Amino acid sequence: MATAVRLDDAERSHLRQLVRTTEPGRRAEPAPTSHDTVRPGIHRLLEGLTDLPAYVFNNRLDILAANPLGRVLYSPLFDDQAEPPNSARFTFLREAEARRFWPDWPGFADYAVAVLRTEVGRHPHDAALTGLVARLPGARHPRAAHRSCRLHRVMESISVVLKQNKHSPSIVSACE
Repeated sequence: MATAVRLDDAERSHLRQLVRTTEPGRRAEPAPTSHDTVRPGIHRLLEGLTDLPAYVFNNRLDILAANPLGRVLYSPLFDDQAEPPNSARFTFLREAEARRFWPDWPGFADYAVAVLRTEVGRHPHDAALTGLVARLPGARHPRAAHRSCRLHRVMESISVVLKQNKHSPSIVSACE
């Protein structure tokens, strides 16, 4: 099947993971170890980045830590005091504001969908992750970024992504 639909290596790996999670008799895998804390060394690294906005996020796109410039640059994501800042929640639940904030909203929506779909495939029993996706109808079928649902690309783990923001460049780091 993978050959017929011309899947690349990352997509084949993702497909194998999905098949393994649905095999009869396979025990449910435990929820993954939480990546909701940031090591002291990463905090020191963020503090040392004084001329560049930076933040650290986990597999649910929760922002776990940010340096002062990162908090200023991404301040709209930090506005919701009820919940930790989350890029996907901001992108889909505060869409009008997110469209003004992200210079390429459809591109970021595609990115968020790809990350969440990959992580749900890797960790289908992670209640926090599946709960987040359930709250984000746009992540399942975004109207304006609807082409995301047709994407077959699967993103491998990201260690550091340099992302251009309309305000300035910033470092975005995944916490794995």
